[in-house]
Amino acid sequence: MKRGATIRPLPPAPAPLIDIGALRSGADPRRIGAELVRAASEVGFLYVGNHGIPASAIERARRAGLDFFRLPREAKLAARTNAFHHGYLAPGSTKMYDEARVDLKESFNWGVEREAESEPANPLSGPNVWPPALPALKDALHPFFEAASRCAEHLLRGFALGSDLDAELFIPRRDRPLSRGS
Repeated sequence: MKRGATIRPLPPAPAPLIDIGALRSGADPRRIGAELVRAASEVGFLYVGNHGIPASAIERARRAGLDFFRLPREAKLAARTNAFHHGYLAPGSTKMYDEARVDLKESFNWGVEREAESEPANPLSGPNVWPPALPALKDALHPFFEAASRCAEHLLRGFALGSDLDAELFIPRRDRPLSRGS
């Protein structure tokens, strides 16, 4: 936030739950698209229901994440973040902006599996770092990541339809997504 910026408190509003089942199935995509646009523009946040991400993929990713964060510090540091911001970030190693206090959380970031490019289109586009002490992490996280990416495509179509645009307008623009898990 810029210095001198004015913060306007807003009254609390619950984030709406948007069931995207009719968007995913094609039964009523325009109505769901309108709900998505309304929630995003009027509230700014939303929950997505009937998203199509299997509960088993969510649970497997959750368990794998817990297994990773329960590793000894040295094992986590072996997967330290790389130049593409993929990998482990220890508590106190980051902050949101120059004047901010250090961030006390730890995190593990990963994304689309890519080789390092000589001139990446984006500084966050590059190879992942996987912990040698937990080789199963990659296989546990990627089914969730792939399912969440499919959900994102449905949401992109919904937002396009809700904005009276062609449903496929945004899809080609995500041919090299920077989707990341954390």
